[in-house]
Amino acid sequence: MNDRGENDLKYIPPQSPIADPRWTLLAQGLARVAFGLPRRTKLVLEGEENLPSTPALFAPNHSHKFDFLPLRYLLLKRKMHLVTWIKAREFKDPRMAKVLWTMGNIPLSSRGFLISADFESLVGRRPTEEEYRRLRACVDEGHSLPRGEVYERMLTTPREMLGVSFDPGVMTYRQAQRGLYYRVMQGTLKLARECMGEGHHMHFYPQGAVSSRLTPGKVGVIEAALALDLPIIPVGISGCRETFVGQGALTRKGVIRVEIGAPIHVDRAQYGAGFRPFHPDDEDGFRELLQADADRVMARINDLVDPAYRFSEEAEYDGKRGIARFY
Repeated sequence: MNDRGENDLKYIPPQSPIADPRWTLLAQGLARVAFGLPRRTKLVLEGEENLPSTPALFAPNHSHKFDFLPLRYLLLKRKMHLVTWIKAREFKDPRMAKVLWTMGNIPLSSRGFLISADFESLVGRRPTEEEYRRLRACVDEGHSLPRGEVYERMLTTPREMLGVSFDPGVMTYRQAQRGLYYRVMQGTLKLARECMGEGHHMHFYPQGAVSSRLTPGKVGVIEAALALDLPIIPVGISGCRETFVGQGALTRKGVIRVEIGAPIHVDRAQYGAGFRPFHPDDEDGFRELLQADADRVMARINDLVDPAYRFSEEAEYDGKRGIARFY
């Protein structure tokens, strides 16, 4: 961190993402108490024949903040290490960051997170929903920003934009943000490849934010699979909402069912040899194809979860909205 604000990406220093074996053993012991004792939570694993023998990208639904625990525990029992891509906001607390690193996790920064973090670092407060919407439209679609002191500062103030130099005389705000996103994601992929070199598997939430029911998938899961040349393993996790106590990690008596689906292979050829995963220009150019592949993954997950966790036109979305997703 530095004196410009807590959102500087220097709060995510280069560290090894490989889980500390001692912490892994401790986590296994705690999970055994939560999931293994009589009259406690019962875990049911289905589709075990679909578990891969080489690194793969596990893509489950995300109905609870701690729904990674039963999946990780079941895989660890089978000597399979899972590395979760976690939103970068979780690494802002140094104490939490230490736990996340030692447990084997990778920070994931979205475009929206980078835009709002840079705003807060420069202006000294969070953007309003309107400010964020306009900045996002500027970065994504090239829309002009309205007149105003805040927008003028965003466009013309030279600064370290989350650890990357921004000189308005050399590039536009839009170019800087898009370049920052691509650079940050290359760092994330580097950490992922380091974990894969140790035989570890990736864990990516394709729907993004926590939601009781499935929501449309984000294209990032497809880009990650393409960048790392990994098959996607769809996973349905049911029972977390009923079994975890509130939004904490404690569980009550109940059943959590984890179903592993057959692997999905993304056709690399349809994107062309020059496709650059997580590059904003290529994301925009291949948006329709990327979304179609993401939809295919989500449809498979929908088949693996219980009815109460599936897509629903009637059920209202209950996940975080707007800039709340980045804090």
